[in-house]
Amino acid sequence: DPRRPGSWSVKRIVGLPSEQVEFRGGVLAIDGQVMEDPYADPGDASNHLWVPGTDEYVVLGDNRTRSTDSRHYGPIAFSAITGAVLGHAGTRHM
Repeated sequence: DPRRPGSWSVKRIVGLPSEQVEFRGGVLAIDGQVMEDPYADPGDASNHLWVPGTDEYVVLGDNRTRSTDSRHYGPIAFSAITGAVLGHAGTRHM
């Protein structure tokens, strides 16, 4: 959370620099294409539109109903990303 210096959290990067990222009513779309999102909360009525800058990323937490993420603080700078999480069979998750 960029509002809490020194804190760590794990978030999923869903938007890259210059992509149009829309989150409307629990549906995630990148550059107008609706994405498959197993973490979506269909009850989420929030609406957000981001176009991250050259060095910015949109992040969302997997527990969307309780996560503090780009819906609260906007895109984050690349310098705020400190690592990656490795998933099943070496699959890389960021």
